[in-house]
Amino acid sequence: MLVAIVTGLFVLLGVWLGAFLAEKRYGTDRKDKFALVALDKKLEVHQKAFLLSRRMFFAIHNPDDEKYKVGQEAFEFWEENCLFMSNEVRNEFINAYWNFMNYKIYVEVWKSSSNPKEKKSKFYEMNEKFEQVKNVQKVIEKSFDFMDTGALDEFPDGKKVTAIGIEARKN
Repeated sequence: MLVAIVTGLFVLLGVWLGAFLAEKRYGTDRKDKFALVALDKKLEVHQKAFLLSRRMFFAIHNPDDEKYKVGQEAFEFWEENCLFMSNEVRNEFINAYWNFMNYKIYVEVWKSSSNPKEKKSKFYEMNEKFEQVKNVQKVIEKSFDFMDTGALDEFPDGKKVTAIGIEARKN
């Protein structure tokens, strides 16, 4: 009787240990695969943000209907994908969008100003908004430098992404 109880306990312990080890191994694989999929999506979103920022820059002086189409596309993209962007890119992109959409107003205020000092001030303000639309591209480009900065080393369990997949970091 005692032998049967001890044998049963060893069997239960073996089953528990096997389940624990399997979960540890395959759970980590799932996390690694999810991390690669998330990274792929993040790269795709940043590439599209870069493309839309260039479209905004080149359409800033276009007629209102053309400009509206570009702006609508950019805003819809931002709403659908902003969580995949880094904080800096997310903020710069939406700021560039608002400056892009309101740029005509800045130009009209500048043109309507009759006071030379005010006109100069409005010119610098208008130029600053234009530069913000232009510079979002640089922010997005900088966000692609994560391969060199080690930003991908933030994965759990001491793993990092390499050109061939996820592997253990060698310290």
